[in-house]
Amino acid sequence: MKIINILAKYRNVDELSGVSNPIFYLKPDSTLLLKNRDFYIPDFITELQAGTAIVVKINRLGKNIAERFAHKYYEELALGISFTALNLLDANQPWALATSFDGSTVLGNFLHKKEFDLFPFSFQINDKEIPTSGMGSMSFTIDQTIAYISQFMTLKIGDLIYMEIPCETIHVHREDKLSGLLKNKELFHCKIK
Repeated sequence: MKIINILAKYRNVDELSGVSNPIFYLKPDSTLLLKNRDFYIPDFITELQAGTAIVVKINRLGKNIAERFAHKYYEELALGISFTALNLLDANQPWALATSFDGSTVLGNFLHKKEFDLFPFSFQINDKEIPTSGMGSMSFTIDQTIAYISQFMTLKIGDLIYMEIPCETIHVHREDKLSGLLKNKELFHCKIK
């Protein structure tokens, strides 16, 4: 299984208007944090940031998928969080060190994609809503993203695509609680330890 993270914003770039294709990177499956488990900040992290995401689960094998057929390659979506160790990123360390440490990818419960069309979703930190600009503000649609990625690598059943949702910077500290909700139903929660 692959975890493919699509960036919502780029360091040192103010506008996304000049970006013509999704920018993505891969994370190992050891980064997944499931079943509402707590996240324990590793000793090497002094500054932790959380990115909000819609998670797409691929449900069939595909390569070079045309955008008009991309909707057939997923049925379920979830909400998730992708953590970044800013102190490692700012120290010019490899992206893998800053983004792919164990537990850095929170995954919520999956629901049929139609649920996301019908009801609003939100993210919270310590029971306060995190302002996001929603799926409509993403530079690329899910279908465009699937078509683009599948040019370079085969998508397999169970692969996860984390499509970051633009939001304000979320600095995370010990004792914080993060959660993702659809309508008022909690899809995940994660306590920071």
